[in-house]
Amino acid sequence: MALGVVGFQARSAESDERTREDAAVRARHGLEEEQSAADRDRAEIERRADAVPEKLGAVGRAMVEAADAQNHFVDVINHGAELYNAGDEAGASAVYQGEAAAALADMERESAEAQRAFEEAQAALQAVEEVL
Repeated sequence: MALGVVGFQARSAESDERTREDAAVRARHGLEEEQSAADRDRAEIERRADAVPEKLGAVGRAMVEAADAQNHFVDVINHGAELYNAGDEAGASAVYQGEAAAALADMERESAEAQRAFEEAQAALQAVEEVL
């Protein structure tokens, strides 16, 4: 009878060991899946974050272009005022109707481009916030 009990205990110990091994393997697989998910999340965060500096650079460039267009418009208006003050009403009128109108259209276009660049940068920042 003693041999039967020892044999049963050995089989029971083997069974317990297999159960622990199975649990360890399942736990390892679970951790590997969590690591893979974390790696995917990190890659997505990096991808979205990498887009932000480019978008912010575009805002800066667009703001410079908008400022240049505004300065050009002011210069044209001042030139027309100088002509008018010098008594050349026809010249001033021609400047305002031609060159000033074109400068105003350019300023409006550059301002719209700056607004678009700002909105794209804002969207890029929001995309990063969504994954954090």
